[in-house]
Amino acid sequence: MALRTRAMDCVVTQSPESQIASLIRRLAEVQAMTTGELRAEFQRLSGRPTGSWNRDWLRRKVSWLTQARERQASDTVKLPTLVAEVRDQPRSPTLDAPIQVLPSPVRDPRLPKPGSVIIRDYRGLRLTVTVLDRGFEWNRQTYASLSSLAREITGAHWNGRLFFNLSRRKRGSK
Repeated sequence: MALRTRAMDCVVTQSPESQIASLIRRLAEVQAMTTGELRAEFQRLSGRPTGSWNRDWLRRKVSWLTQARERQASDTVKLPTLVAEVRDQPRSPTLDAPIQVLPSPVRDPRLPKPGSVIIRDYRGLRLTVTVLDRGFEWNRQTYASLSSLAREITGAHWNGRLFFNLSRRKRGSK
């Protein structure tokens, strides 16, 4: 043990090895804590409550806060970083992956080709819809989808492919 004196006071500090061993022991205790204990420890260390119930996140955050507190308490020993800060951890591979931009919108293969005409009789009216590259034209107005067009015609929500008889409803078969 190293001894230090300050103006008549005798202060006993731990050796660097025992400080690191103590930190490792404390981090092992954090790994064994329940979610409720982790939440309480987080509040004790940070001074604020957490809204998280995610045990893995709480373990990482409490471990990091414990390590940061030990670093502040140790003025002579340079403690190694054993647990990275939570915000430095990647959230998931898909969230941190670069966004891929598609060269052009992918057209639904179940729809008729552009230039085709869809004809349907509805309540005594013959509806003629022209398929465009990006949408559908009816009565000189363009609609983004068959469903929005069917809603305009009927006033109710419809699956556009079902309304225009482009696909059959599958009922009772699983």
